[in-house]
Amino acid sequence: MHWRWVVLVLCLAVAPAACSGTSSESRVGESGVGESGGSVDAGQWEQRLALLPLIDPAEESVEVTMGDLAAAAELAGVEWPASGGDPTDSLVALAGVGAGPVAVPLPRFVQTLGAALLDELPAVAGWNLDELDWVVHAAAPPTETTVGAGRIDVDAMAGVLGEDGPPWRLGEGEDLEPSLEDPHPLDQLGRPVTLTVVDGVLGLSTVSAGIDALSGTGPSMADVEPVSRLVALADERGCYGVTVYADDVGTTMVCSLPEVGEGPQVVAAAVGIEDPRAEVARISELDSSAVADSVTVVADGDLVVVEIDGRDDLGGRIAVELLARRDPLVPGFGG
Repeated sequence: MHWRWVVLVLCLAVAPAACSGTSSESRVGESGVGESGGSVDAGQWEQRLALLPLIDPAEESVEVTMGDLAAAAELAGVEWPASGGDPTDSLVALAGVGAGPVAVPLPRFVQTLGAALLDELPAVAGWNLDELDWVVHAAAPPTETTVGAGRIDVDAMAGVLGEDGPPWRLGEGEDLEPSLEDPHPLDQLGRPVTLTVVDGVLGLSTVSAGIDALSGTGPSMADVEPVSRLVALADERGCYGVTVYADDVGTTMVCSLPEVGEGPQVVAAAVGIEDPRAEVARISELDSSAVADSVTVVADGDLVVVEIDGRDDLGGRIAVELLARRDPLVPGFGG
């Protein structure tokens, strides 16, 4: 039986009318997951998911991250790219370092090197991070693939990597073979990375087949139905930053909404929940006052969605942290 149940868990800092059952129900559209909004283009994450290569969650755990750097920069009040020539401060703001209201999930190689990456990439690969307006990433380490676009100059890349590409190969040896004596900015273990540009879209991967989806010759993460469903929800809600985690147990997502003026607004969701009513009841009993002004739980079939109105004093990284620490507020993580 198809059903829908909405429970308002906490309402600590909103008007009384917003706490009524009628008001909560009015936020839920025909799909039961809420009305869309925000500055992110409709359907963009679904389209970009199809550029990432298939990693089967039934065989290995996979994390997919998506970030709209241009939209996040506007929300954070920083320039991207930085007109002054040093994008470090902008990158720090986008990464959510400190207590800023915005945080974009970034690829692992960016997390590893941080601002140092901005100094090294142009000379080694012919492009830089601040040439990307959006970036998506799929990781089942050691397999990792990144796709992004903005202002990539394929001629500049050819000038550094060679006129015989794209595609190019950065590093020597077989896929995933480390070379600790020869690390490079895209892989600190020195594993080879394959790079390409297709219609202005940059792709790079630690396995040569990782760029096949971008090139239109291989299966993609869009073929994983639970992941695709959650990414569609992120599109519907207008999220500027998305993290999806999938394995043989389930598929979970957190995403950040562009309404950051009064603290971070986060959507956490999971599909494949065996007992959605029990999950709604579990989350409804949590004391979330330390992190949220209000929490609303929405269930629709096997989909459970939690809308979190974060406290004003929380930084934008709360979305990433909820998933990383397996917070009980996230559907499917229990408590």
